[in-house]
Amino acid sequence: MDTSGTILEVNATFTQQFGMQSVGVNLYDMLSSFGMPEIAAHGMLMADVVIRSGKGVSFEDVQDKKNLRHTIYPIRSSEGDNMKLLVLVQDITPSQEFQKKYRDIQFQWEFVLQKCHVGVWIFDPQSGTVQHTIEHDRHFGYDEPVLDWGYERFITHVIPEDQAMVNNVFNKMLAELDEWNIEYRIRRIDNEIRWLREAGVVERDDKNKAVRVLSVSTDITAFKNAEIAQEEMQGQLRQSQKMEMVGQLAGGIAHDFNNILTVILGHTEMLLDQVDQSHPFFYNLESIKKSAKRSSDMVRHLLAFARKQKLTPDVIDMDKELNGIRSMLHQVIRENVQIQWHLENRQSHVRIDPSQLIQIITNLCINSRDAITANGTITIVTETVHITQSACIARLQYLNPGDFIKLSVSDTGCGIDKQTLPHIFEPFFTSKGIGKGTGLGLSTVYGIVKQNGGYIDCVSAVGEGTTFTLYFPRYEESNNKEHDSAPELSIKSENTAILVVEDEPDILKIIKNVLELQDFSVRTAKDAEEAISIAKICGNEISLLISDIILPKMNGIQLSQQLLEHNPDLKLLFMSGFTSDEITHYDKLDEGVNFIAKPFSIKDFVRIVHKVLSPLP
Repeated sequence: MDTSGTILEVNATFTQQFGMQSVGVNLYDMLSSFGMPEIAAHGMLMADVVIRSGKGVSFEDVQDKKNLRHTIYPIRSSEGDNMKLLVLVQDITPSQEFQKKYRDIQFQWEFVLQKCHVGVWIFDPQSGTVQHTIEHDRHFGYDEPVLDWGYERFITHVIPEDQAMVNNVFNKMLAELDEWNIEYRIRRIDNEIRWLREAGVVERDDKNKAVRVLSVSTDITAFKNAEIAQEEMQGQLRQSQKMEMVGQLAGGIAHDFNNILTVILGHTEMLLDQVDQSHPFFYNLESIKKSAKRSSDMVRHLLAFARKQKLTPDVIDMDKELNGIRSMLHQVIRENVQIQWHLENRQSHVRIDPSQLIQIITNLCINSRDAITANGTITIVTETVHITQSACIARLQYLNPGDFIKLSVSDTGCGIDKQTLPHIFEPFFTSKGIGKGTGLGLSTVYGIVKQNGGYIDCVSAVGEGTTFTLYFPRYEESNNKEHDSAPELSIKSENTAILVVEDEPDILKIIKNVLELQDFSVRTAKDAEEAISIAKICGNEISLLISDIILPKMNGIQLSQQLLEHNPDLKLLFMSGFTSDEITHYDKLDEGVNFIAKPFSIKDFVRIVHKVLSPLP
């Protein structure tokens, strides 16, 4: 058209669109006649801009729901006058719809990649720069796309321990690899360590030269953490299984060892009863007796630590029990760690199973030992304290006012940080490395203390050591099982028949001799079958059955049940060198059943025999 808007020439598309011959018609008048005066006015304005500036312009509008782009170019003659205007009208509706769909798809993909912690990037090996990224930058802590990504910048984010591996894969990728898959750790800009798994392909030219690299990286930190947690759980399971096997081994050894100690103690005590204190052998026999008792205590402590003893809460003197395990503790504590004892040595009576007290002190001391890397000290203190109502409200909310025995175990170790401290009593929680702890020690201590009506507290700081403080309710009087008035071996018990069943010949012989010295009438059997035969012959003459629990073919409890059918007044006393859970594997001991554990002293054995035969009213 000319500068006034008269159409000079059109193409076929223009004619088809307007449906008429338009040459010679004024464009603005034609648009107005079609009901588009605003577009006519806007076109006239844009044409005037082109005429005055001599430069083309472009604008868009909507006609009949179509998006149109108008472009006006100035055309001059070779002489520079007689300007004409070239007007191009383009329907850009399909293009815009495509762009909108592309933007929607891109947004959806970016959303999916973001939620899946997946990043995509395209790398140019020639320039060493990243040409395009989607969500890749977020892996490293950037909220906005980084425009100057290069390999040098990328490798600085990889933690030093993994840089050599990543560099090796990168160099191989440029030289020969067509694809790769690698896992490595990065440090984000906020210093958080994350795990990435990266897979990529390489595009090469006809000379096998890498020209473009497409890589997809996934944040697998959660997966790695779960994997590490699973490995720790597997380690804890293996450690628990080891402990269980140690316990089973200890139980098996304890049975044979207790039988041997029973023989040693029995013969020694019998000799001591026959030898005057002035005899040269008396001191040697006393030494044998003390050593045998120490060996018996060591077995008991070992079984308690392996949780193979039956729980029988009793009122005990805590200081006395702690003194009894000093030597055992020194065996599990390294030489660079000293144990300092400050026991009150008063009437520190508490109600607890002695084996549980051993578990508590052993677990706490082992924890303290592990917290000390060089030389250090573990301090064990007992004290009788009175807890007031105000103290309970202020800091010991889980206790009631009263008298308590306070047991504290302190160390000069590395201490526990504030983040870890609230979790130390949780089962399977451990701050030790894989294979160095089950995470059950402190949770076991916590459970034992709560089970016995006590309270446990921990105070610690990094570099300042740790103190565990335990409170147990104090008992006024001890239910002490030691009696000063132990019966002498010369006590006579005439006309009382006892049947002893024991498969260990040496123990059977000792028991027979001891009871005959008490003037009992003793029948012996090596197994249940022989015992039943004797009982049939003797009828109801037998007043007491003393039987080992574990016997060949038929155990002692089953034997007693058969004998009781024919002799309901028969009294029972069981004995065993097995651990309690080994015993219950065969048959459950009812509450109140008379039982004596091997090894036992002759005086204790005689005392319980008299107690069974002449029970107190």
